[in-house]
Amino acid sequence: MNAPDPRDVARLRELIHGRWKSRALSAALRLGVIDGAVEGRHTIPELAGVCGVDAGALDRLVRLFIALNVLALDPAGHVVLAEGGRRLAPDHPHTAIRDADYTLSETVVAAWERLPHMVFGGDSPSSVAVAEQDAPKIAAYRQGVARKTMGALGLAEPDQVRVTADMTEIPCAAGRYLCLHALRDLPDDAARAFLDRVRQAMSPDCVLTVVAIDAAAARAALLPAYLVVQQRLLSAGRERTAAEYDLLLHDSGLRVTERTFVTGRSDILALTATTVRQPRVLSRGSR
Repeated sequence: MNAPDPRDVARLRELIHGRWKSRALSAALRLGVIDGAVEGRHTIPELAGVCGVDAGALDRLVRLFIALNVLALDPAGHVVLAEGGRRLAPDHPHTAIRDADYTLSETVVAAWERLPHMVFGGDSPSSVAVAEQDAPKIAAYRQGVARKTMGALGLAEPDQVRVTADMTEIPCAAGRYLCLHALRDLPDDAARAFLDRVRQAMSPDCVLTVVAIDAAAARAALLPAYLVVQQRLLSAGRERTAAEYDLLLHDSGLRVTERTFVTGRSDILALTATTVRQPRVLSRGSR
């Protein structure tokens, strides 16, 4: 019998064992360990204090990533990114941090768990996964992500309400609504219907901020083909270009009044939109 192709062996091994690596990376991202390694200023006990975790357990996690060539200890004992983890730095020219944040998010992981149910019954596993998650937990997570993103944009507002497609009711008359990477998980018709619900909740003075990846700017290095396939498989959604987002908002009765980019990025859009005021029609008697 011929020896197996080493490439086939490596692919199958990654297919079988890649899951525990992703679980470990998910934990490191969620606990702030990767952020600490990007800074490179903390020893393991110091980083444990910063992250609020057990130092012994963190030491074991760091040692795992050292073995995987993701983390390393510099001569002073500081936790830093190793060569194999450089692309987890947000300022790396070919950063993979957005891919990791999206793919390892609770919603996407839960959606993959629901994949057999989708294939059997046809329901979107993303929507089912969101419905099955602990609502207060996911709401708190979303609020934290929203604060971080809006802080980077300089648009943090105390009366800001984050809206998501799974909301059964959109709160009315908030000063500012935030739609943070929510449209990418929706096909066009569902995205229009969601934006129409938001528009109906908005008063004339309300503002909607849509934060989304500009697919035209990001396609080259930041939207690998398998990530696009993953989005289409799990939710039938997709990333869109700035022009496509403009059209979605226009079709839902919203007008874009400002288009900016997240500070330091040229691929994440922040579109500010208001409701389209209908022209007042005068009756003959009022002329």
